[in-house]
Amino acid sequence: MSKRKEITSYFQSKKKQTTTCEDEEPSAASIEVTGDGVEPLIFGRCGSNTFTVKGFNSWRKVNNGKDCAFRCHVGKGDGSNSAHNFAAKCYYNLKNQPCHLEKIVEKQSAEEIKRNRMRLKISIDAIKWLTFQACAFRGHDESCNSKNQGNFLEMLKLLASYNPQVEEIILDKAPKNAKYTSPKIQKELLHVFARKVQDLIRDEINDAKYYLIVDESRDISKREQMAIVVRSFNIENICKLAEKFYPEDFLGDEKIHLQCELQHYGLDVPVLPDLKNLSTLGDLCHGLVTTGKADMYPLVDRLLRLVLTLPASTATSERAFSAMKIVKTSLRNRMEDEFLRDYLIVYIEKEIAETISTEEIIDSFYLIKERRAHLK
Repeated sequence: MSKRKEITSYFQSKKKQTTTCEDEEPSAASIEVTGDGVEPLIFGRCGSNTFTVKGFNSWRKVNNGKDCAFRCHVGKGDGSNSAHNFAAKCYYNLKNQPCHLEKIVEKQSAEEIKRNRMRLKISIDAIKWLTFQACAFRGHDESCNSKNQGNFLEMLKLLASYNPQVEEIILDKAPKNAKYTSPKIQKELLHVFARKVQDLIRDEINDAKYYLIVDESRDISKREQMAIVVRSFNIENICKLAEKFYPEDFLGDEKIHLQCELQHYGLDVPVLPDLKNLSTLGDLCHGLVTTGKADMYPLVDRLLRLVLTLPASTATSERAFSAMKIVKTSLRNRMEDEFLRDYLIVYIEKEIAETISTEEIIDSFYLIKERRAHLK
């Protein structure tokens, strides 16, 4: 019987202790982050019930010692731990926008993006220089212990040796997910570069007032070069080529008249139904005769006949094959077709490629697919 009473009293005492713990008001945690003068407060402390529960009814009792509601609210002593001072501190921290946590994170992200773009810009500049000089990117041994890691990596080392800021962000000191030195990244950057060059050429042709699709010239002549100029109908280039290749066929005054004829030709001939959808320069010359436009534009007709009948210099295809002999040597005979195509486009159209900014390449590279390292 005595044992049963002892057990009952034991559980009753436990129940009282549990009830007492549950009735106590839990205090909220206060987390302070120190460093760089930043002290963001995430959770508030326990508040005071001075004005919410107790209330204040008599102004005559303002100086009523320690029981005064205002004094209790401000706190005893220096009042550093009072609810009033804590609320005031939270208010001033709220007004201090530069010290907010999201501002600090955003600032760090912007700085990281700047470093990522700088790191990628250095790789693009190295690829651009190597392509313009028809140099290989990779080496036979690109390991850490190699004495020669290839032109691309060795150029990055050279750039880093001249600039301490560059040295701090590339190669071994770069993040593993944003080194921008792998062969795959090199090919992607070169592909973006080549696509930019193709887009500029396409825009130049599409913006022309008149263009034709001509047959490709495979013999050693100037025909394809002249055909491309007439296709895009660039008056300035046509006059320059006529002066360069056929100086004895056009006198001084005729060169000036040729430019005037080409201006009228560009406004008149392209709208004629009989001269649309022509496939070769021969068809164009025949169409000018049948429509009577050859008599209206005799200098243009003379230029077309010279292009079709007189031999000229190397064709564009021959220039591409000459460039291929320089780029694809016996030591580089295992280049992939896509990589070789992109390389030759940038190398041959060097003048157009020089007009493309590095920032454009970075933005296009970032839009190809989702990247782990942010560039915007």
